[in-house]
Amino acid sequence: MHTNQDYWTTYTSEGGRNVSYPGNFNGRVEKYYIFANTNQNFLKNKLNLNVGFGWYYIDNHDFNLKNDIGGRAYINYWGGSANLSYTNLFNKNVNVSAWMEISNQNNGNTQANNTNVFHNISITKIFPKTQMEASIQLMNIFKRPYSDDITYNQGGTVRRYELWDWYGVNVTFVKRFGNQKVKENTKTDVEKNAGGAK
Repeated sequence: MHTNQDYWTTYTSEGGRNVSYPGNFNGRVEKYYIFANTNQNFLKNKLNLNVGFGWYYIDNHDFNLKNDIGGRAYINYWGGSANLSYTNLFNKNVNVSAWMEISNQNNGNTQANNTNVFHNISITKIFPKTQMEASIQLMNIFKRPYSDDITYNQGGTVRRYELWDWYGVNVTFVKRFGNQKVKENTKTDVEKNAGGAK
C-alpha cells in the first residue's frame, strides 16, 4: 500500500495541557504485508483449526523528513491469529472453542512498546430434549491486555500507558420455544463468538 498523505495523531498545547487530535500530513508512506492462512479439519470434521500469520513492514522515512517527526523510519513486526474448535466433545453435546490473536497496535506515528496476546475460550453444553444451551466464555483471563506506546510529533514525543478492561467471564443460558430447535452440534462457538478483543 502506498500513500502520499497519512492520517496520524498530532498534539497541540492549550493552557499548559497537551491535546491530541487526528490530522492529515503530507509525505510518502509505504506499507507491505505478507500473510499466510490455513484452515484444517480433523477427526471427521469435529476438530477445526484456522491459523493465520503475517509480517508487516512500514517505510515512514519520507513522511518523517517532510513533517520533522523523529519516529522510527522503518517499522516491522509480526502478527497472527488462531481459531480452534471441537464439536460434540466426548459425544456429550459439548462444543469447545478457543481464539487467540498476537498484535502490537503499531499505527502511523504511534509505535507500540509491547505485544498483546488476546484470547477467548468458550464452552457450550447443548440439551436437545429441553432445547436449552448453557455457555461460559473466558476472555483474556491469563493476561490482561494493555497499551504502552510512544507517539512522535513535531513537538516531541508522548508516551501513553493504558490498562484495558477487555477481560472477564460471561455465562449465558438460552431456552428455545416454539418450532425453533437447537441445531445439535452444527454451530460452533467460533461462529457464535468470533473473537474476544472487540
